[in-house]
Amino acid sequence: MKPRLVSRLSSEYLLWFLGQVRQAFDGDVIKGVIFLAVTQANVRHIDEGSPAGWTELDNPPPDNLRRPVSAGAVAVALGVPKETARRKIRELVSARFCALAPGGVIVPRRVFLRPGNASGLKRNAEHLRALFSALDRHEVGLVRRYCLAVGEARLRQLGRVSTDFTLRATGILRGLCDGELLAGLIFLSINVANVRHITAAHEPLYATAEDPPPNSERHPISALALSRELGIPAETVRRHVRQLEAAGYCIAVKGGLVVPTEVLMQPKFKAAVAQAAENLVWLLEELVRVGVLQLRSEPSLPEPVAG
Repeated sequence: MKPRLVSRLSSEYLLWFLGQVRQAFDGDVIKGVIFLAVTQANVRHIDEGSPAGWTELDNPPPDNLRRPVSAGAVAVALGVPKETARRKIRELVSARFCALAPGGVIVPRRVFLRPGNASGLKRNAEHLRALFSALDRHEVGLVRRYCLAVGEARLRQLGRVSTDFTLRATGILRGLCDGELLAGLIFLSINVANVRHITAAHEPLYATAEDPPPNSERHPISALALSRELGIPAETVRRHVRQLEAAGYCIAVKGGLVVPTEVLMQPKFKAAVAQAAENLVWLLEELVRVGVLQLRSEPSLPEPVAG
């Protein structure tokens, strides 16, 4: 299944999606993730019930169907301090991205009808198609039963799928970093930056679980560059980097920071790679449901044992 390649490609999409969210909230990635968590809590039951409607771009679910969520529940779900969740939600309410409701907050319908929302959903669909095409081009076994669908995708449902995928992925990262969301995002960003040139290669190497890119091929990234990419204050990045270094998760070398190969071969990091692959399998199934992918008409070939 080429799990390391799958993890790298899906991580690139994850960081792109978080970058789009960050831009919507003045560069504040934590505020953006909290917004996603509120949105997910508000409408999760709608997709689980699979009702007709609420899929068109100009017809997001109405406010009376949105279930409020408390700041405390958001803090627990994301592994952020409760005061951070409360402060960020207050800022979201002040900026009219959220509204108070009995029992908590909602992201009201009007937010999803703002100018630019539709174009953002279309860009998201393009990037998900590109992710699938990259997996297909590199002959990743788990995508062989799918192909790009003919016709229009249900973009609003697709946005909710991407939100769920992102929150599931951040949960994996928190599991690596003692429940700390920011530390997990910084760790991921270091690792992705270290090997981006390998991922982008025409024939990327180091695809299997037992074959991470060696230290000699990892390109370091500075704390300042991380700060710019994630929209997190430089001092906050440096504080979390110190924690990651103390835990042995990254090291400082000439030019910046790298995640050593030895770290990625530890059992819990190999387990995270496997979880990322499972999250991608979930995503592919959801992409069929919302019309981005469809099942190939010909019979699927047997899944290879390795690679």
